[in-house]
Amino acid sequence: MKTAGKPVIVYPRSWAFKVIGPDPDAVLRAIRECLPDRAYECEPSNRSRTGKYRSFSLLTTVSSEEDRDRLFFALRDHEAVSAVL
Repeated sequence: MKTAGKPVIVYPRSWAFKVIGPDPDAVLRAIRECLPDRAYECEPSNRSRTGKYRSFSLLTTVSSEEDRDRLFFALRDHEAVSAVL
């Protein structure tokens, strides 16, 4: 369903993020730091062709668009994280 070109998302709901960084241990630590009191699932996903980057699939429940954005920016801004999708 869409309203004014924007999809309607019903919260709370599960949300998946792809978290990417060069040091797998540091990325996992960043995820723990950004989600200290939140249940989540995290699994290794891919490795870049050169092996320089590692990605993790992160699944958690978000309670609102603001909650989702807050988590996205916390992960993206962490020094150990290169990108969040």
